[in-house]
Amino acid sequence: MYKQPPYGAINIGRPGVFGNPAAVGCVCPRCREVHHEPAATLSCYKQMLWARLQTDEVFRSAVHGLCGKKLWCPGCGISKEHCHGRILEAAANWLNTPVLFWSQAPDELGRALSNFHPCVVVCDCHDVVFDSSEHAYFWHLAATKTGKDAILRSRTAADAKKTSKQFPQEDYEGSHRMWMERALLWKFTDPELKKMLLGTFERKLIHYAPWGDTYWGVGKDMKGENVQGEMLMWVRNQIRGTKS
Repeated sequence: MYKQPPYGAINIGRPGVFGNPAAVGCVCPRCREVHHEPAATLSCYKQMLWARLQTDEVFRSAVHGLCGKKLWCPGCGISKEHCHGRILEAAANWLNTPVLFWSQAPDELGRALSNFHPCVVVCDCHDVVFDSSEHAYFWHLAATKTGKDAILRSRTAADAKKTSKQFPQEDYEGSHRMWMERALLWKFTDPELKKMLLGTFERKLIHYAPWGDTYWGVGKDMKGENVQGEMLMWVRNQIRGTKS
């Protein structure tokens, strides 16, 4: 057993906050069975860790702060094969990994956060239902009824964006940001999309725009204002009821 942690290492043993509740030789608090090997506890630990990350904001913040730190377990030392520390370290790294979203993202989450994602968007200030937040955004920017009708008829979000360029747009100060913000708020009233957004916890959201839109997102070099990503993080906080 390793009783003395190396200098600068964080103790993740029991009974501390980062300890594995599933101890060898004891009844597991999750499955109610007795695990006889350290490796056997890891599956239950992973599920208990995930459940707590979803419900305990203080604990989640503490795990977030472990990224890049040296973790030490009294029973295993550092980086042992069957130590729960490896799962904890992976969770800390994941919490610190930004979410990149755009219409062609390789993962479902990245595509769902994009304005191009097909979904029902209900406007609370007009009696209109849209097929995406992109439709909603450009419809509200359109300065003429003809433009609004054409955007509403657009089959896809990409079509709505293309169609919008054929008609005059409102261009008063702040109009683009205001309608983008509202379109995102409307979009994430959908229960499934709301769940996905809240499941990003405090991870940074980045609108990846390799085509060069460095205002709403970031380019291939990951440089840009990322205004849409910042808005989406604000929406996430509004849903939680926390301060932006």
